[in-house]
Amino acid sequence: MAFAINTNLSAFQVYDSLAKVNTNTQKAQLRLATMKKINSVADDTSGFKVGTTLQGQNAVKQADLNNVSSATNYVSTAESSLQLINEKLNQISAKYQDSLDPLKSKASIAKDINAIADEIDSILKNTKINGSNLLAQADGTELAGNAVFGVGGDVTMDFASSSYLKVDELNAVLNGGAVADPGVHSYSGTVVNRNDSAPYWDMTSTVEIEYADGST
Repeated sequence: MAFAINTNLSAFQVYDSLAKVNTNTQKAQLRLATMKKINSVADDTSGFKVGTTLQGQNAVKQADLNNVSSATNYVSTAESSLQLINEKLNQISAKYQDSLDPLKSKASIAKDINAIADEIDSILKNTKINGSNLLAQADGTELAGNAVFGVGGDVTMDFASSSYLKVDELNAVLNGGAVADPGVHSYSGTVVNRNDSAPYWDMTSTVEIEYADGST
């Protein structure tokens, strides 16, 4: 028994062409949506691999930029407080000079100095960013550790080191409490010194302490 299959070659050709057009249209729409020429391995194997690597590197750099912004805000906040502390200490120095005048009330000057000391103590305790203390702990003692920001290479904000800001000694001298070094007698000189020409991670601030033996 003979049989025949009816086919329409022209219809198959049209269907195949339509399928290709539909596929290309979908690719074009995806490229428009993603703004990328290569969206999958099928588009370009080597190009997709390179693009994925570059995307990863870009994400890392963007994170570094965000960290730079955070570090800048951190330092800017701390710097503003340090400038205020410096101004307050200069006021104390001026009050001390006033106390050398025999015609002025020592008790009144001492009261003023204590008030300024309270302001400094408050600045140290309340200088914060995102809830984190920058210059001293909540009880006025030195920070337990430094803030570290990853900006392509770790940058440490060294406010916790005793070689940077002697918070414990400053707090004790200004508030009359126990000091870490029993030889501390009083503070003297300009307390906060900052090198404006240096980048923020090289800035140094020191608190000068005068000891009972006259050394600083």
